[in-house]
Amino acid sequence: MISAAEKEEVQVDRVPFFVQATEVYTQRISPKTEFLFVRVLTSNGVDGWGEGTFNSLNAQVLPALQILAQAIETKDAIDALKFLSAQPCWKNGRAFRIAKNALEQAILDAEARVRQVPLFKLLGKQRRKTVPCYANINRGTKDRSTEGWAQRATAAISAGFNALKLAPFDGVSETGASKDRLTAASAGIDATKAVRAEIGNDPGLLLDCHWRFDLKSACGLIEQLRDASLFWIEAPILEDYGNIPDLRAIREVANSSGILLAGGEFHTGARAFAPFLDQSVYNTINPDIRFCGIPDMVMVADTAASKDVQFSPHNHLGPVMTAASLHVMAIAPTAQMLELQYAESDETTCIASPEQLMPVDGAMEVPTGHGLGIEIDTRALSRVQLD
Repeated sequence: MISAAEKEEVQVDRVPFFVQATEVYTQRISPKTEFLFVRVLTSNGVDGWGEGTFNSLNAQVLPALQILAQAIETKDAIDALKFLSAQPCWKNGRAFRIAKNALEQAILDAEARVRQVPLFKLLGKQRRKTVPCYANINRGTKDRSTEGWAQRATAAISAGFNALKLAPFDGVSETGASKDRLTAASAGIDATKAVRAEIGNDPGLLLDCHWRFDLKSACGLIEQLRDASLFWIEAPILEDYGNIPDLRAIREVANSSGILLAGGEFHTGARAFAPFLDQSVYNTINPDIRFCGIPDMVMVADTAASKDVQFSPHNHLGPVMTAASLHVMAIAPTAQMLELQYAESDETTCIASPEQLMPVDGAMEVPTGHGLGIEIDTRALSRVQLD
């Protein structure tokens, strides 16, 4: 996971411990979002937390958690990590991968707690103590009108964010003709321009397209938003291997207008990212820790740096995912910004000290406590029994 040259010395010798049990919890925070957390209980009484949120597909993750939790029970933590790493996620599916990575995350949290160090100490050389953040205002924007987007953007900037992201293309069909897609995008184009006018020229404005366009309509979209001073355009078209030439063409058009191309949130680890990094598809990559897992996130971050690509994790769900992503950002050579879901609901957070994950002046401090550095209040959660 970490090269010998960059490994920071951990003064506390490792104390062997075993996985005793796994608990699963959920927290419903909105009609769209239900967090799914796992807690690994260990033989020395130190617990670790991971996140496996898959929203409406959480029910697909639970059977995989049951299978994997039973398989690692009574294993030494290091052996459990080796077992999870060897699982053929390419064959067993995305929900299986999320479950595997959530358990891996929880064991690494426990491992760092046992060693009495922050998680980033196990990952690499610390490069930063704070991480710039941007507000994703998409899920919490109930009023999807031009005025609604502008008001939400103003609220995010007023809350201290220096950049924000919106995804205003609800009416664009992924299967429509290029002309029809661009026509359907007119309301989203108007909303993006209105947000820029509302927040002024300084804050970063990021635009998420959720793969709703094709090459021709994506280039047309960029042309129509040339004067909106976008920081990046994200996921304009389907991000598979066959679309690499089109993605490179879109990047060229975007870059000529001073706009970065971002993407890759659904790529599942270092192997999946490799062709996109090798062929210079993105200016910024957005790996998701649920799909990549912590070790592969570190490898992707290092490879991105070698290709002069910025590293900005996709992070739109719960607090455990946020904490884990912060630790990877702490050691990533080209860390750019971390995504935060802005005010999706007013539900009470399950973090015992909520201020830990609240940005100040557009940035968050990397937790310095042991492990993930956060404590979970299970009273805010609902326990799920694995069969």
